[in-house]
Amino acid sequence: MAGFEHQTCKGLEEKGLSHGVTIGDSPLQISHVKLDSTNYLIWFRSCSLAIAACHLTGYIDGTLKQPADDGDLCTQWIFENALVMTWLINSIQPTLSQTFLLLDTIHKIWIVVAVARMYSKKGSDAQAYELRKKVWGLDQKDRSLVVYYAEFSGLW
Repeated sequence: MAGFEHQTCKGLEEKGLSHGVTIGDSPLQISHVKLDSTNYLIWFRSCSLAIAACHLTGYIDGTLKQPADDGDLCTQWIFENALVMTWLINSIQPTLSQTFLLLDTIHKIWIVVAVARMYSKKGSDAQAYELRKKVWGLDQKDRSLVVYYAEFSGLW
């Protein structure tokens, strides 16, 4: 990303308004987990932690509203909202992420993903059966305890 190193919202950092988030410091993907129809909880926790670490949770929970004026605070809000939107959209499988491209705030994306998760329980009995089958069939074999535990925990 040559040319984008450490660009913040025009002078906001000097005025003490920025959360310190810069384009050069921010990867465009915050999680190695890409949301699909099977991994919501892992994706949710991974993204939540990364966003909280950047002090930007107010954007996803809706408590940080866009300022009414067109000043520096509004510019900062637009920048950070777009950055967190980019993070989330890039952490969702492409077939699902295009659904969210027309939403204008990260809070709306967060809500739609959560509601979609809540109402997409179809097939959960089959998934539960498959999960139980994998857990009961899991064997440590020649793997270290750490690797075995990680695999077991990932299933559970």
